[in-house]
Amino acid sequence: MGNHSKWVNKMKKLQKNMKKGMFKEVHDELINSGFNFILNDIVSLFPFMNSYEIYLFMMYSISVNETPEKHILICEDLMFMDPCISDSYTLIAWHLRRALEISPNDLSVLQWITCTYNSHPDSPFSEEELKEYNCRLQKLDQQS
Repeated sequence: MGNHSKWVNKMKKLQKNMKKGMFKEVHDELINSGFNFILNDIVSLFPFMNSYEIYLFMMYSISVNETPEKHILICEDLMFMDPCISDSYTLIAWHLRRALEISPNDLSVLQWITCTYNSHPDSPFSEEELKEYNCRLQKLDQQS
């Protein structure tokens, strides 16, 4: 069996396990393969998944190894994927705040918040919070 056939069979098995909700098996295989948890890559690998299923899978992934990057991936899923999850802005705010608890000066999280929610009428963040995040971001920019 050639490398291409092995790869195709591996992908089919991953997709089958994902459809069954076998998140541990899928997650372990992706980690062992050096998979980069980026929304576009997950959507390409599992095109049948909707935002709710991606959210569930990523929550499993966070339960195994919580990182700010995984919280951002969930926020991207909630913000840009269909179908929309009710009250997604509340969930997004929780994930971004949690990411900042893990890593208070994470540049990517601060940029995500400020780029997405500055002057946004439906922002889940108060003006005071946004000012604080902008200040942190400016300080980090000056330090680099």
